[in-house]
Amino acid sequence: MIAERRLDNGAKVILDTVSCTDIVSIGFWFVNGSRDEAPGYYGSAHLLEHILFKGTRNRTAFEIAADIERVGGILNAFTEKEVTCYYCIVPKKNISVAIDVLADMFTAPLFPKDDFEREKQVIANEIASVEDSPEEYSYDEYLSLLWDGHPLARKITGEEEEVLSLTVDRLEYYYRHACSSDQLVVTLAGNLEFDDFFPDLRKKLTQLPGNNKFPSANSPLLSGREAPDSRVFCEHQGGAFQQVHIHAGRPMSLSDDISEYYKILLLSTAFGETMSSRLFQHIREEQGLCYSISSMRSFFTDAGLFSVYAVTSPALFIQLREHLTEEFSRLKTNGFTNREIEDARLNLQGSIIMAREDMETRMKRIFRHELFAGRPIDFDEAVNILNSITYHDIEDLINQSFDCSEFSFLAYGNEEAAAIAKEPLSF
Repeated sequence: MIAERRLDNGAKVILDTVSCTDIVSIGFWFVNGSRDEAPGYYGSAHLLEHILFKGTRNRTAFEIAADIERVGGILNAFTEKEVTCYYCIVPKKNISVAIDVLADMFTAPLFPKDDFEREKQVIANEIASVEDSPEEYSYDEYLSLLWDGHPLARKITGEEEEVLSLTVDRLEYYYRHACSSDQLVVTLAGNLEFDDFFPDLRKKLTQLPGNNKFPSANSPLLSGREAPDSRVFCEHQGGAFQQVHIHAGRPMSLSDDISEYYKILLLSTAFGETMSSRLFQHIREEQGLCYSISSMRSFFTDAGLFSVYAVTSPALFIQLREHLTEEFSRLKTNGFTNREIEDARLNLQGSIIMAREDMETRMKRIFRHELFAGRPIDFDEAVNILNSITYHDIEDLINQSFDCSEFSFLAYGNEEAAAIAKEPLSF
């Protein structure tokens, strides 16, 4: 059962009560990420994620970790383009410990200068490691080409020079805006009722920053979000790697109807997200043209993206591209079989059923639905939406979305693939 309440400071709290577990997962979600950073603050969301673990007025960095691990719990965080999340997984009896530690990190951070300078170097190394990873680097380049100049195209970490230029005062100013009570959603999943934790949560978060205390002028956050304008491209970028990393895809329009997300999910699952999917079977298993190939979908609050990623050798690149083009063309011309759609539907139904057993997944999914649908969606409703999607719905989605003139292509890696990569895709 999913229910929600508001804290006195306006933050929303959503609880997914699960009776058959002794584990609780709690997440503090702030509805801003790298795309929301104003110029001069690029990389702040990710740097803040590091710094908030470095100590509070009540705990050292060691004590933050030890207080959770002492009870067998897990403490973690991540930064995305649109949200940041700090979360704990603990035994139910230790929920007060999780709340105390998470609340302490946000209401009493120290911003120690020594740690600040050290973590900037850590992040600089993290950025360099991504540049040494062709899969990650090529995807960043793909987004940069697709959404040239738009905040969604920026790296979550920021560029090295941007991070190194940040100061403690500037990051603290960012924190007071980005971690304010009006930006917070708390989600929990586990064997809990509101009376088990809500009074404690209310008490511990009274000192959370509120935007009403700070002027809006010179805000470190952008004033709003604008959907990106996409460009179509077909490019190759050389790199000191033995293989060629391929990204091919197009933006997907979104609507307020949550069933549209499930349609894209169903299409992508049938096309390339499993070992039994069309891409994996036809290109990897039957042709042996690559080791890795898959389709993927990304959702943002105002943009969607469907892509295929593959990696292959220069010797097989031309053949892989030809077969990938054939698969796109075949999908556009013939669509899926009924069996493919039903297999994908069953796969997703099974994934939904298995997700019920994982408190971390439940905690995260209710926030995702809150963000994209404006409300949490329980598992039964999700299955009903999935079952309501017809073969003709997927056929219509393919007809609307698989126009070759709107597909882009990036090959990143070995220079031998450069010439063929510059030829336009043909369906």
